[in-house]
Amino acid sequence: MKSYWQLFWTFVKVSAFTIGGGMAMISVVRDILVVHPIESAWGAKAVVADRKAFNAPVIDLRNVLMANHLDFDYGDEDHLARFAKVTGKGAKALFQVGVAKYRVVVLPKMLTIRGTTLKLLQEFAKAGGQVLYVEKAPAYLDAEKSTALAKVFQAFAKTT
Repeated sequence: MKSYWQLFWTFVKVSAFTIGGGMAMISVVRDILVVHPIESAWGAKAVVADRKAFNAPVIDLRNVLMANHLDFDYGDEDHLARFAKVTGKGAKALFQVGVAKYRVVVLPKMLTIRGTTLKLLQEFAKAGGQVLYVEKAPAYLDAEKSTALAKVFQAFAKTT
């Protein structure tokens, strides 16, 4: 004869297995990818004395997205260089990172951007995807001063 807790535990295991199996079939969809400016932060260490002032635009962007109930993911430029690609064209253009797919890529205020990230974003915009940047284009490409970025960023939508 089984004790009460053994019967209860069997119920818990079966329930957890059933719920877990169902959850495995659910895929989370977020349409917005925010490129995290961590590499700008590394470069800014010598340039920006006030860390809070540097972090504020990223925090403000996060707060605006969350206040408007917009789900988003942060993307790291290193991961983008290794795992990102552009699929589809026109209204079906997607920026794919691994299995995650995004319709919009947002660039917060940043000092530098990788050339690999810029190439992917140009390809995405050309395919019909939406690329937004906050306030102004970065001044540095691969951590080197670049005047060409302002021209490249004209293909993207500016937001404040």
